[in-house]
Amino acid sequence: MIIAWFWTFYFVLKVGLYFKGAVNIHFWPNLALLILAMPFSPPRGRLKRSMILRQFIAVPLGFSIFWYDSYLPPFFYSLQFLRQNTGILLSGFSGLFLRGFFNHWVSLAFIALLLTLCFTAAKKKLHPTPGVFLALLIVFIFNLRTHRNGIFSALGRFYSHQIHLEIKFPTMLKSPPFDIIFIHVCSLSWDDLAFINDIHPPLLANANIVFTKFNSATSYSTPAALRLLRLPCGQVSHSALYQKWPPQCSLWKQLRQAGYRTYSAFNYSPEYFNMFAQLKEFADLDSPISIQGIPIEMLSFDDQPVYSNAQLLRRWIKMRNQDNAPRAALFYNTITLHTGGHPDTPGWWKKSDLDRYPPAFAELNQAVLSFENEIAHSGRNAIVIIIPEHGAALRATSIQPAELRDIPLPSITEVPVALRLIGPLFTKAPLGIAVKAPVSYLALARLLADIMADPSLTSRPKTLENELKNLPQTRFLSETQYWKVFKFRSRYYFMGKDDSWRPLPADAMPLTEKK
Repeated sequence: MIIAWFWTFYFVLKVGLYFKGAVNIHFWPNLALLILAMPFSPPRGRLKRSMILRQFIAVPLGFSIFWYDSYLPPFFYSLQFLRQNTGILLSGFSGLFLRGFFNHWVSLAFIALLLTLCFTAAKKKLHPTPGVFLALLIVFIFNLRTHRNGIFSALGRFYSHQIHLEIKFPTMLKSPPFDIIFIHVCSLSWDDLAFINDIHPPLLANANIVFTKFNSATSYSTPAALRLLRLPCGQVSHSALYQKWPPQCSLWKQLRQAGYRTYSAFNYSPEYFNMFAQLKEFADLDSPISIQGIPIEMLSFDDQPVYSNAQLLRRWIKMRNQDNAPRAALFYNTITLHTGGHPDTPGWWKKSDLDRYPPAFAELNQAVLSFENEIAHSGRNAIVIIIPEHGAALRATSIQPAELRDIPLPSITEVPVALRLIGPLFTKAPLGIAVKAPVSYLALARLLADIMADPSLTSRPKTLENELKNLPQTRFLSETQYWKVFKFRSRYYFMGKDDSWRPLPADAMPLTEKK
């Protein structure tokens, strides 16, 4: 009887997590497990061999089904990730990560109480299987009530519409030249800024234009960089990012055709996570500026070196001053804010996010502001675009612990995008304009193309206001390899490993829509 109550604890815990929104329950696999592990007729006397064998099968099956019911990445995908990144296990990051799962004393108290109740019921020889079956049946009915078939059709229409959208950048430019610089920041969202109580940092305060509802459309670095470098075309599925692009969809090719000399730079090794190789293959990105001689600023979550933002950006300015190109473009990617970034000191992972993230953010602010000021003092014209890849997920939600980004929640992918217009060409450009419409990369492409064709529009307030009002809007869709989050009929839904849609819980909403 005690074995049946252990399984009762398993199912009741799962049902509790289900109604909290922390897991899903797939009825048929769980019913099969119930029949295997908890016979409807209570066993009498000693356990028979058949019952022992059933338990040997049920335990690994129960673990597998619990993982499948959870919102964690697929199990074998997770194992492969750990095999390829063994430094994660050795660096202390695993302790930091696990703390995100088990830092709620109320949850631990609930588990302890539930175990006590199960042991007490077992001693009284109560048979729990019918009650567990009833609980699963209630979940099954509830799942039927929340199923949404229309979302698949709406998602298909979204892709069909987006695939035809394209922004053509002007060529044979006769307008006054200016440089275009993308500061692609790993791990910075509006929700992160609220979490550290710094919603108006210097990085944004000096901007001319700020997008307050920009969707980066993914929560991982390489697909975020691919989406940025695919700026001129509409939003495609995650898998389509890794297929050959039409030439007109490559931002770097379009800028080269417009007479721009292109550069790239990373404040980490280009071989790290194979990111640059994929950006080179699909986006035709330039070989990055050398990091040789650049001081190490910190270590990443797996103890790989992270180099100084300030020194790398200064190196690019020196290179830019030595070339004769009238126009230049830079793609700069920084991982200074990535989860687990730390000084080379033991026990770093014991510190909280509020200890680690704000100092790193302050350093990034200072590096970028110094870079912008150096451009301004040079007399060169430039547009510096601060555009995060995704957020750091500093705040946990009911379906995903802090610092895990597998599910591309709106609280992670709604990021602050800021444009600072620098130089004599832009002296009359107004400061602090907020674009509050829901937009994504296509709006940024439209704005850049129009400024390239006529930089003077930035100094005519009415013209600029109309320009920003008429930027293309994009319905919210963010995705990773296994997950999608989609806005349908004013509500957010998410879909994962089981290809079924569920309403998004309130605590995972973007900051702009939280009550």
